Amino acid sequence: MHRAKGTQHPLQMRYKIDVVPLAHEKIDEWRDALRRGVAYHHEDTNFRVTGGIDDVWVRPNGELIVVDYKATSKKDEVNLDAEWQIGYKRQMEVYQWLFRKNGFQVSDVGYFVYCNGIAMQRLLTESLNSISASFHILETILGLNQLSCRFMPV
Repeated sequence: MHRAKGTQHPLQMRYKIDVVPLAHEKIDEWRDALRRGVAYHHEDTNFRVTGGIDDVWVRPNGELIVVDYKATSKKDEVNLDAEWQIGYKRQMEVYQWLFRKNGFQVSDVGYFVYCNGIAMQRLLTESLNSISASFHILETILGLNQLSCRFMPV
């Protein structure tokens, strides 16, 4: 909805991030991790590097920001400090590299939108009473409408 209208999502406004979801003819291709993704052929090694991104936002100056959605279910505060989470940061850097290799101006800052299932437990328990409510919850989560989601710049 916000991508098509070129408007900010309420969470982008709430966190004062001056971006809108990128509306680009290839956005669906780039988000298709199984068959397409963002791709680059590195001629020196003859490797084809691909990655299916979750989202891309664009600043008013045209600079792209790569966004990666993560989900967990834990009582502790969500962060990216665990040693094993370095893989998330490397994944973000690969996505940024792919966009740069495809000729885009890309920010060094990327965002992880991390949703915690424990924080949404009451909402999910109350809402999973019917299939239609379940689809509404999934749509809400995937649409970044949950207040339990946090923007985490890297």
